[in-house]
Amino acid sequence: MDNHPLSFLHLSDMHFKEASNSSVYDLNSDLRKEFIRSVERTCGEKGKPNGIFITGDIAWSGKKVEFEKAYQWLNLLCDALKCEISMVWCVPGNHDIQRSKRLTVGFMRKQLCSCSVESIDETIDKLLPDFNILYEQLSQYNKFALQFNCLVSRDDPIWKVDFPLGNGCALRVHGLNSVLASGDNDGNGKENKVLVLGKYQCQIEQNQQKGIYNAVLCHHPPNWLRDGYSVQQALNPRAVLQLFGHEHEEKLNSTHESVMISAGALHPARDGCWDPRYNRITVCLDDFGDSRNLRVEVESFQWQEKSQRFVQVCCEKENGLFCSNVFSIDCLPSATEHDQQVEPVTPSDDIGLSEQEAVEVEDTMEVGDRIMNTSRVLTQRIVSVKYIHPMQQFWNIGLPEVEADENKDTKRTRS
Repeated sequence: MDNHPLSFLHLSDMHFKEASNSSVYDLNSDLRKEFIRSVERTCGEKGKPNGIFITGDIAWSGKKVEFEKAYQWLNLLCDALKCEISMVWCVPGNHDIQRSKRLTVGFMRKQLCSCSVESIDETIDKLLPDFNILYEQLSQYNKFALQFNCLVSRDDPIWKVDFPLGNGCALRVHGLNSVLASGDNDGNGKENKVLVLGKYQCQIEQNQQKGIYNAVLCHHPPNWLRDGYSVQQALNPRAVLQLFGHEHEEKLNSTHESVMISAGALHPARDGCWDPRYNRITVCLDDFGDSRNLRVEVESFQWQEKSQRFVQVCCEKENGLFCSNVFSIDCLPSATEHDQQVEPVTPSDDIGLSEQEAVEVEDTMEVGDRIMNTSRVLTQRIVSVKYIHPMQQFWNIGLPEVEADENKDTKRTRS
């Protein structure tokens, strides 16, 4: 079997502020530099990651300047790793919202927060015609996320991308949005819960028999959601890998069908529990002929005050020193003998895509180790530079000139 192990950096809760990267009073500046050095060392030993996953709270208060600071730093990170910045994928957190004082926003949020748990999806359906008003709070986040093809809107609430695992199989990653009902008080994850996700975000197609294994990124873990129980019930059999942020504390949980990972914060509050962390996650498909398992290895890196650097977390056990947590997820039986003869996945291979998806990825290319539509790659590279530069690019390749409209909602094709 031609296995293709995948590795990802998982970081969360960076909380960039206006003074980040530009003030002597930015206490996290040195921390970020050491993070890049740590990642460089790890990647030098184990290879570059296939993707960088950020599970929310990129900014501190959803301001444009905060996202600009984050983008500058992510450029430095990708330059150090010698990878395309298009390898970054993100979802919004509660700090990425610009709090709105509009009465309509308050009314809609109250409806989502006060309706019965059983009627959450019905309430979402009733409010859906006006959902663009809630997405206005994510306007600055979306301008940032567009650089990485992770924009979210009422019409396109979820993004997804495939990473090839080898032998015609793929890890399909979905970005979910848990912050539409977020406000000044989102509860504490134990009582007075106000946040919702909605079943519409959990309707992830189960395609393990076709070699598609689902993963999700979401800022809030299910225990923070009013509909968290139904969300967990829906996601566990559908998504073998679930990545979260928000709690500033690393948590690893697993069942026979999924692994749930809550990342520690890269920039947590500097209090008695200050514990900066990040993870490197490796995913590999193990085929044993009559059975198939997805192996997930989690390596945790923690800031150490004594050495002033990030170090890999290891623990002493009966059988020796262990520096990673390894989980084995039961998958559906291996493909038939005929299916096993399929060549490793390429943009034109059938990896369980629907007819519509197959049309959308017909014109594709490989960027690093992920499959992307060529038009999306071009879009990312164009929107990542100043306005005058994209206009020059349009002229150079003979595309028609269009007027810039910052208020116009941009609709993109998902990969």
